[in-house]
Amino acid sequence: SSRVLWTLAVTQLPEKVTMPVSAQLQNAIIGKNNSKVVRRGQHTFSMEAGNLYNVASATFSGLGKRAVIVEVADEKTVNVSLKKTRGSDRQVSAFTTVTYKGHPRKLQAAVRAEVAQYNSVVKSYAAARVAKLLKAAIRAKKAAVVKA
Repeated sequence: SSRVLWTLAVTQLPEKVTMPVSAQLQNAIIGKNNSKVVRRGQHTFSMEAGNLYNVASATFSGLGKRAVIVEVADEKTVNVSLKKTRGSDRQVSAFTTVTYKGHPRKLQAAVRAEVAQYNSVVKSYAAARVAKLLKAAIRAKKAAVVKA
């Protein structure tokens, strides 16, 4: 009889049920078992958009509400994309992008300040990523000049 009651309760639910879920619960449910997880030996990486360090952990998860993307266009331009906290069901419109131009040290400070307002946990990681990406862009430019 309990099986019949359960079946009746399930069939009477509406078609789509949506509930707000915290980032911690979301990571606990799908954190290590989603389509974006890549395992190489003993290491587990993540390919999701908004994952700052490509590490499969709750701190850097791009699935949560506080995802940050840092991209370097050239040695003097940095794009910082921050995930919108509301009304962003689609992946395309989920992020707002801010572009900074200037000296590499000032870019690093600007990114740290921007991310600190939004997600204080990853501000130093974002600044470190900007430093590494800018260094790589400068090296690539120098290598292109030497070859030419």
